[in-house]
Amino acid sequence: MENKENNNVEKKEEEMEQWTDVKKGNSSIFIIIVLVLIVIALGVFIYLNKDKLFQVVESNSNTTEQKNTKQNDNKTTDTEDKETESVEETIKPLDLTKCLNCGENWVISDATETDESKHFTIKNDNNLKLAINWATFCQFSGASDCSNEVVEYDIRGVSKKIQSTIVGGSGQSINSTTFYYLLEDGTVEYTKLYNKNKDSQGNNYYAINYSYDNNQKDSQGNPTTYFASQGTVPNVKNVIKLYNVQVHEQNGGGHATTIGAKSDGSFYDLKVE
Repeated sequence: MENKENNNVEKKEEEMEQWTDVKKGNSSIFIIIVLVLIVIALGVFIYLNKDKLFQVVESNSNTTEQKNTKQNDNKTTDTEDKETESVEETIKPLDLTKCLNCGENWVISDATETDESKHFTIKNDNNLKLAINWATFCQFSGASDCSNEVVEYDIRGVSKKIQSTIVGGSGQSINSTTFYYLLEDGTVEYTKLYNKNKDSQGNNYYAINYSYDNNQKDSQGNPTTYFASQGTVPNVKNVIKLYNVQVHEQNGGGHATTIGAKSDGSFYDLKVE
């Protein structure tokens, strides 16, 4: 009797264990099904709302980029401002007592960055040109017959990018007129308006310093007339500005000349022989 009861108890325990295992298995399946359904639902949601989601992501990305760009711009501006301030601090005013190659006992005054000539204008737009007002210049040119118009001539052969130009010279007459070109590397190139020549009897005379292009003809079949750079002013470097000035000499004489100023306030006389 007791054995029968024990067998019944053991049988019930086995049935309970089996039912528990089945329940556990069903729970695992249920959890897996729920997770699968959640993944499917999430996928469907993302698919249906992908445009909106991408817009949000793109908007956030743009906002971040704009913030970064603004920060970088601010840093760049700050750096440029500091560099500009540093450059401005190192450039000293022109000191007319600090000539690097002038004659002895020169007193220099009246520095100006503007051209004083009413005859000539240097144009540095797309192409470097010299405009001559023949109506005012004719009497100085030595020509027997002049146009009353303003005529533009090419200036060729300048070796580097031009920072500024000036119509100047060194002397008391128009024969000394010289066109100066300040280049990006701090050197100065020039073109003289006149060439000094000698006639058959050995007398000096001046002729306009034209160059001629035989490969280009004008409307009358003549070679094109132009002016050319004659190279750099010797022993001149690190120039930042060009000025025309007046020179007063100890003996009472005087003349005009053109100078090239450096950042420390000193300068060169740009006279070329």
